[in-house]
Amino acid sequence: MTSRPDVSIVIPCHNAADFISATLQSIQAQTLPDWEAVCVDDGSTDGTANVLTQAAGSDPRIRVVQTTHRGAGAARNLGLRHAEAEHVLFFDSDDLLQPFALEMLMRVANTCGPDCMVTGGYELLDRNGRPLNIFRFPCGGRMSLDDQLRGNTTTVVALFRKDYLGPDPFDTSLPACIDEGLWLNLASRHTNCCVLPRAIFGRRLRCGSIAHHADNRFAAGCRLYAQWLPKARDPDALRDRVHRFAFFCGALAFAGGRPEALDTYLSALPPTPIRDGFHTAAAGSLLWAFLFTYGADGHTWRTRARSWTADIEAWLEAGPLEEHAARILAALEDAVDADHEPARRVDALFARRPDATRLVIYGLGTNGRTLLEHLRRASGPGTPSLAVADDHADELTFALLGLPREDPRRWRQWPEDTAVLITPNDSQSMVDRLLQAGGRPGHDFVNVSTAACRREPVLC
Repeated sequence: MTSRPDVSIVIPCHNAADFISATLQSIQAQTLPDWEAVCVDDGSTDGTANVLTQAAGSDPRIRVVQTTHRGAGAARNLGLRHAEAEHVLFFDSDDLLQPFALEMLMRVANTCGPDCMVTGGYELLDRNGRPLNIFRFPCGGRMSLDDQLRGNTTTVVALFRKDYLGPDPFDTSLPACIDEGLWLNLASRHTNCCVLPRAIFGRRLRCGSIAHHADNRFAAGCRLYAQWLPKARDPDALRDRVHRFAFFCGALAFAGGRPEALDTYLSALPPTPIRDGFHTAAAGSLLWAFLFTYGADGHTWRTRARSWTADIEAWLEAGPLEEHAARILAALEDAVDADHEPARRVDALFARRPDATRLVIYGLGTNGRTLLEHLRRASGPGTPSLAVADDHADELTFALLGLPREDPRRWRQWPEDTAVLITPNDSQSMVDRLLQAGGRPGHDFVNVSTAACRREPVLC
């Protein structure tokens, strides 16, 4: 390369010969051409080195760094030292980047301060890279340690200023949870997290590998909580976080075939009363544990809810949380239903308004962004055109979406051939305005907001 790239993409690679070519091809397809990919071969024993060497030989933007196997955290630290760009993006060797991702990330990074990380949503993929039609968006805004400990997680696929990260930002002494250690460090510095309104990458799930390392994850999580909980603003409100994390690790182990692990993890902790919110958090842990473990083979809650719930019921009733089984199962049922409810309501609206040629999505928070990704995926001949509305989003957000902007608050009467989906949880004022314009609830507009248990458990 003859000039400094706009962004350095650091990719740790360990035995990634089956995946890394597709990952690099997704980077080579970027609409932003001025990038470099720093591929750190972390002591691979398969054909990874050959694949990387061939890729670098055909594209000078790809550079290869060889090292002995020390883990993803050490590989990222090493790759960061070799990165030449002012901005850096960490990426996994089996994930897939959307073609517009780098251009959007850099566009936003150039408008925010040096203490800002820029990220976006992602879609879950099976181990062959096929979409599972499950999208997730992290929460944005100024990060706080208490929120991060509470479970307000982000993703390591984010754009950072290299000098803001500093040298060796990943704690390589941890046996697992390397990414989560970085998030907690960033939260303690009140880093600003800016979330793009698009899913920027596909996250490949691989053969339940997370479940197979539940013991290491539990050990690393206990270390991180011991380090960071005393620094929280309100540590008493977070007193049961380690126990919730123990449940998540136990759920991962159970999904991977080790039902006895939960008792082992809880026995290692001092007794703590079950507090409000535990049952909902446990339901979220079960949602993610089974999805992470079986999504690699294409299985999701949409197709396996009945059998998975039966297995979970038997496990809970035979384990140390037997007395809480009914409430956890009820919360799990609510969470699964809530995850599916928006799609059901959208289908019902289309059934009532087959004449609608335009669909306006009101609200560009987590719910709205997720729904938009689903609707973009489903769009085709005969489907309504999409428009977006939001009372608080800036012009850049609308520009990044690439969809027409609408303002339903200015409607004096209901626009012909238009239907509206309302996504914010706090939406009564918009409902009142749509009623004034002549909209019929359930026919011209529906509220698809949901408090679904979508957040990944902290330190997952």
